[in-house]
Amino acid sequence: LREAYAEARFGQWDFRLGKQIVAWGRADRLNPTDNLTPRDFTLLAPEIDEDRFGSLAAKAMWSFTPHTSVTAVWIPEFRPHVFAVNEAPGLAIRENIPGGSNQWAIKLDQSGKDIDWSVSYFEGYDLNADLRLASATPALMQIALDHNKVKVLGFDAATSRGAYRFALEAAY
Repeated sequence: LREAYAEARFGQWDFRLGKQIVAWGRADRLNPTDNLTPRDFTLLAPEIDEDRFGSLAAKAMWSFTPHTSVTAVWIPEFRPHVFAVNEAPGLAIRENIPGGSNQWAIKLDQSGKDIDWSVSYFEGYDLNADLRLASATPALMQIALDHNKVKVLGFDAATSRGAYRFALEAAY
């Protein structure tokens, strides 16, 4: 089950609670502002977003003009990307999953005009693990996969000209 959530709308406000896929950024595949929803890279799917799976989250969006909104997301759990990482003789791999993570993000977004853009901020854990040598002996090398705390300020923009789409995305 990839998503299961309840959604409500009250005037200019939209609320969503449950397991959901929250995709941010406008670039395809290499989008550094897409920090909220993990992917399962072991799935071979024909569509680019079929490898996403949902996380438990609360999302609120305020549309204060027809084309401009502010979205806030709170994610109480951490679920990392899934990679095919195999152990081998003499090699042990341990993934350290942060517990009780309390991740959150906010985004100002403009869509539906000549240039779509957004500015976002995320505070949580990196979906991609950093590799670290945990220990090494002549018989066994232990590799740790650590998901470090990150604070990400992001910007993205996209436009179309004729049959071409142009997208820009950056994060610090």
